[in-house]
Amino acid sequence: MFTSCLYEYIIRHNVHYVKRVVYKVTFCVIIVLRGEIMDIKDRLRALRKALNLNQTEFAHELGVTRSAIASIETGARILTEQMLRSICLKYKVNYFWLRDGKGEMFEHVPDDMLDQLVSEYNLTDLDRKIISAYLLLPEEKRTVFREFLNTVMKD
Repeated sequence: MFTSCLYEYIIRHNVHYVKRVVYKVTFCVIIVLRGEIMDIKDRLRALRKALNLNQTEFAHELGVTRSAIASIETGARILTEQMLRSICLKYKVNYFWLRDGKGEMFEHVPDDMLDQLVSEYNLTDLDRKIISAYLLLPEEKRTVFREFLNTVMKD
């Protein structure tokens, strides 16, 4: 029951952590195989696709127009420092990855904190992945997820 409800919730509310990981790995493999160096516009597009958002949705979340995002992704406009910081804050993106291409795409919860939870509560690898995925969600998706859990727990 809970698993099917969770699956329906993920589909209905567009939670795509698994897709995010797949896209992240796919882009990394493409870069390595082709020997390409991504610049900031390419990383922005890769991020948007990893989040499974189209330009309109991405722009709306950031309070800009779709054409502004399209212009940045094509290189017609530069990504401002303010926009860069907004993206990193909103989507928990590694600032140095987006700006310079260094490090991982997304910020991670320090492993020692997760390790402590795993040890203290005897959690499985799946438990750890679920907690980590939850912490990577934007705040509004966490709120929706909490509401879903409250609904399921009431039944």
